[in-house]
Amino acid sequence: MIKIIGCLFIIVSTSCAGYMLGDKLRKRVADLKELQRILISIKNELKYSIEPIELTFKKIARDFKNPYDEILRIAAAKIYNNEITSIDEAISEALAEKEMDLALKDEDKLIFTEFARSLGKWNIGAQEDFFNLSFVKIEEQLNSAEDFCAKNLKMYNVMGPCIGLMLVIVLI
Repeated sequence: MIKIIGCLFIIVSTSCAGYMLGDKLRKRVADLKELQRILISIKNELKYSIEPIELTFKKIARDFKNPYDEILRIAAAKIYNNEITSIDEAISEALAEKEMDLALKDEDKLIFTEFARSLGKWNIGAQEDFFNLSFVKIEEQLNSAEDFCAKNLKMYNVMGPCIGLMLVIVLI
């Protein structure tokens, strides 16, 4: 009886692990799409508004769901309270605080941080070039994440139960 319960526990736990890995792939794709929307929102706000960046971040945060609204609010608060003077450091620290809620890779975070570093340093034309460059980089990451997800999602979902069954067979 204990053997059967142990075997079921192994199969269920490895199945859950496989599904969680697959879910992480899907979440990265969704996070990259959300990051893309944030870039577009920041671009539009800065292009047609003359508000300070912290107010822009707060305004944009209303349009997004957690954890991205929190990232923008944390960055805005750090800039507003003069805890940090550069926008990229504020974004980096906000991303670090919310890292557990994100499925982004370091390259994705680096793109967003580099984008933030460019904010407010050049004229509108150069700024728009940085927006476009960041958008293209995010688009490339999104395409590669979608391809990886399409190729490996089913494998992760099937591999979990298979590994569990293999372990059970070896243990029996």
